[in-house]
Amino acid sequence: MCMMEYIGSGDYSRRVSTDYELPDVKLFTETINTVMGHLKRSDEELQDLIKELATPAIEVMEKVVVMSLVGRLSSDRALDAMEAILNKSDEIKGKVGIVDITGVASIDTAVADNIIKTMESIKLVGAVPVLTGISAKTAGNLVRIGVKFDFATVSTLAEGLDYAIKILNN
Repeated sequence: MCMMEYIGSGDYSRRVSTDYELPDVKLFTETINTVMGHLKRSDEELQDLIKELATPAIEVMEKVVVMSLVGRLSSDRALDAMEAILNKSDEIKGKVGIVDITGVASIDTAVADNIIKTMESIKLVGAVPVLTGISAKTAGNLVRIGVKFDFATVSTLAEGLDYAIKILNN
């Protein structure tokens, strides 16, 4: 595979040999290697940004963090979501952590397990976990696989925010 094919495939770890006697060729190969290093860093920064945008944890009111998940939810993304909501809860000393899955079409067993762990983790950091937006299909699947809920669930994000306000007022 030539260098351009490595670049095209996203592999920025390859380097061009700089063992050339002609100064212009040596400078050119060194420049290519420098560019490859910058591309690798830019790619890593882009991946970090995508990860952050895919699992947004937002303080929607004082002491209340909401994470609204949309799209296909993989086990890795569910774990990223857990990390993001826990970090945000810790940062703001959150009292309520709401995970909204209205925009998630389906949840498999591994993802369900990660969501349960996320809710349990929210409790461990001293906040009240609330799960919102469970569709009828998802609810049926979760019951069929034997998921036990030891936290609040409400139908909509709006109801979850109402619930959070009641908790904060107590």
